[in-house]
Amino acid sequence: DQWVVTSASSEKDGVGFVYVQQQVNGLPVQGAVANFALRDGRVVSFGNRLIADAAAKAPAATPGIDAPEALRQAAKRLGLEPTSVYVVRTLGANDFELSPSGVATGPVFAKLIYQPGKDHGLRLAWDLTIRSNTTAHWWHLAVDAVNGGLIRVNDYNIACASPNGGAASTDRTPAKVGALEDRSSCEIAAQTLEISIAASAVGSAKLQWPFSSRQMPVWRSKVL
Repeated sequence: DQWVVTSASSEKDGVGFVYVQQQVNGLPVQGAVANFALRDGRVVSFGNRLIADAAAKAPAATPGIDAPEALRQAAKRLGLEPTSVYVVRTLGANDFELSPSGVATGPVFAKLIYQPGKDHGLRLAWDLTIRSNTTAHWWHLAVDAVNGGLIRVNDYNIACASPNGGAASTDRTPAKVGALEDRSSCEIAAQTLEISIAASAVGSAKLQWPFSSRQMPVWRSKVL
């Protein structure tokens, strides 16, 4: 198994923070991260979401479909009709900027990753970010790099009702897809973000999410 330092910082009180991302075969493992707090060269606290024996669980890093085809397959399964799908530029090894393809408001970013599954195994996948040009959806997906099936679906936009029963709007809010369950989607979004919802005088609530589409972390995932 491999890992890379994704960021590091230090505070005025002398505590430093280091964040690492697990990799296998040179590809990131989705959600497999660790963070460390350091003082005087010693670890004072840490969080660990790394996957044990990841290399043994990972298939070969050879996709059966390319990034444009992954976008076509994802769009098909989301009920979208892509047009003129092509690579705009290569950002790195197995990391691409794709055309809006008639389904997005801007570029669609695609990179090859390993996606953990419910069986604790790893699947080779294309990670895609699609902000719909016709709906409020802002999709963050994992497409099976062998057969084109959807294996993870996130939607950063939701529509929901505020706590006092009024209509609410959301702006780039990460939420678990289809997670209405027995609670309002506003409540679920608030718990996901660990923030509170403030209802306005007209009974609406707005959740702000300031990250760009290339920087948004995955808070909750629906793994299929």
